[in-house]
Amino acid sequence: GVYYRVSGPEREDMGSSGRLISLACTAALLGGCLSQATVSTPSAPGIHLTLDLTGAARFGPDVEWIKSPDYSVDPARAGPFAASIRRYWPEVDPGRLLPGYAGLRPKIAGPDEAAADFRIDGPEIHGISGLVNLFGIESPGLTSCLAVSREVGRRLEA
Repeated sequence: GVYYRVSGPEREDMGSSGRLISLACTAALLGGCLSQATVSTPSAPGIHLTLDLTGAARFGPDVEWIKSPDYSVDPARAGPFAASIRRYWPEVDPGRLLPGYAGLRPKIAGPDEAAADFRIDGPEIHGISGLVNLFGIESPGLTSCLAVSREVGRRLEA
């Protein structure tokens, strides 16, 4: 993967990492584990519940600013995750929260800056014909992927 750095004249290079915590619960028991949870609209920004195709549940990602890529998940992160999850699932059992996985987050604004929208750079920016770069595309970019693909196509045709 590519380690995307947020940098500028007044700040040092850094990147953003997100970690996920897994719920120790099988698909067959998931209904029992989540029986009291309201998970469709979590009120904890960034700590969402995702069910994969096997029925496994994961919470996250969080955001951590890092100096170099780091894919470890400290088991102690279960505590802060549990505190956030309790906003919408008060009965969460922190003992069932286990390290999941980590990845790099595509941030284009630093930790003390306002959130930035994603960026599309075509030949008009970098001067390389046939190349379109997409930066900072997080969840909102996924919901607008058809519009993004049309814009990429438009820039490639230009």
